[in-house]
Amino acid sequence: MVRIISLVIALVIIIGTGIVHGNYAGRWGAADALILAAEKIDNIPMDFGDWKGRDRKIDPEDTKRAQAERIFAREYINEKTRMAMSVLIVCGRPGTVSVHTPDICFQGQGRIMMSAVPETVTVDLGEESGKPLVEEFQTADFHRPDAANREQQRVYWTWSTDGTWVAPSNPRVEFIWNNTLYKLYIVRSVSPLEELKEGELDPSLQFAEQLIPVLNKALFDLPSGETKAAPVAAK
Repeated sequence: MVRIISLVIALVIIIGTGIVHGNYAGRWGAADALILAAEKIDNIPMDFGDWKGRDRKIDPEDTKRAQAERIFAREYINEKTRMAMSVLIVCGRPGTVSVHTPDICFQGQGRIMMSAVPETVTVDLGEESGKPLVEEFQTADFHRPDAANREQQRVYWTWSTDGTWVAPSNPRVEFIWNNTLYKLYIVRSVSPLEELKEGELDPSLQFAEQLIPVLNKALFDLPSGETKAAPVAAK
């Protein structure tokens, strides 16, 4: 009896692992859902509010190497302040989209992360249907030690499957049962001398506050309700 129970437990583990791997690899995933998720990126408007967009070309080979269904890159310039924000969205299977975060990839490209670990921050987008809209990001600053100037890149990243953007400590496990996943990066150049006033929300998060409702409408067909700035945390 003990041997039979052990065999059953072993089979459950093997079958469970196979299901997880099958979902990760897309073996039993809905391919049509993945294609549709990638196509919805076309719904993201070029301009919104004071932000005017300019697309950045993505090499198809880069998309292949990333094992992504689609990679979207656009630079947004604020007409009033002339501040620039780079937006990158990766769409694909959770097995690949959940990994390769900036704290690993950026440092592999010769950039140094300015902190020991990424910081997790949240943005309060107000309420919708009586429910609070709070989005999570991970963030870190990076610089190149061989760069002629001391300019740094501040990167925020987050993931979503349904319009709620989260930054779990272990995204690979968090999204293991999903068929599709979006990963969002917001990147801007930062002067080492930049200082935020007390209570001031980082400009990248102010931008995210406007961008997230736009993305949710484009990617998840969610209404773009009014938002408000509420600095829960800031760098």
